[in-house]
Amino acid sequence: ILVDADSTQDVTTTASVVAITAAIGVAGAGGDAGTLVQGSVEAFARNSTLNAGSQAVIIDADSTHDSLTQAIGGAGAVGAAVAAMIATAEMDGATRAYADGTLTVSAGTFSVTANSTVTADPFAQSVAIGFVGGGAGLNVEASIGRITEAYVGTRSGVTPTTQTTVDVVGGP
Repeated sequence: ILVDADSTQDVTTTASVVAITAAIGVAGAGGDAGTLVQGSVEAFARNSTLNAGSQAVIIDADSTHDSLTQAIGGAGAVGAAVAAMIATAEMDGATRAYADGTLTVSAGTFSVTANSTVTADPFAQSVAIGFVGGGAGLNVEASIGRITEAYVGTRSGVTPTTQTTVDVVGGP
């Protein structure tokens, strides 16, 4: 018996800006690219009887999340030029595999696994060219707050409300 959940998310976000002035004056360019990826991937058996004989019962959740966030900009002026770029990538959510509730498992082998791979890759480039003066700035932030859990019974930190029974028979 296989209880399986798999997810792959690849997100690319790009902000590109350019400001140019040929007159004597100021050119300004600014851009903000942000990515927020949230989602839950769960494989579970709850309040069930799973009978696989001498075969395996496998509960497995796997996820891969990739975020590329790009902010690219520039300003050019005969006078002054200013460019500012911001790139943020935030990855939240959960990947869980579990067996809970009133559950009885009869199998040769029993496994509960969860795997998660996360990449948050922000990139920013800012250029300013001015004959009088120029200034360029950037801010790049990455945040990963995903939870990866595999458990049998009640989650850590949660008060049990029922008993979970796992009976693995015929195993090695």
